Amino acid sequence: MTIGPQVALVEVHTWKPKNIVFPADFSETSLHALPFALSLAEETQANLILLHGPAMVAMDARMILRDKILKQLNDLLPRDASDWCNPEGMVLYEFEAEKSCASPRNARCIGLR
Repeated sequence: MTIGPQVALVEVHTWKPKNIVFPADFSETSLHALPFALSLAEETQANLILLHGPAMVAMDARMILRDKILKQLNDLLPRDASDWCNPEGMVLYEFEAEKSCASPRNARCIGLR
């Protein structure tokens, strides 16, 4: 887990993230970490952002690929996930990922991997 520099020091038992960004590359390692992100989101009722950043995709193929990836991200979630967190899939391509990755939904804690 990576904690950003803007995170204030708090007691562990009072820490409650609003947004959790889970970088999903669909690898075995990524999928192994998913239950931890889901558990943290459920425990804290946080927004869970499943983020995928494919590299080197032609501009004309991005929308089709984005829809496919969003479906794959959604398929990673338990059916009842929206009952206990706010799940959202996000696809960011090369340069937009560099601009946005550290701040999706104002997250201050990025990644479980």
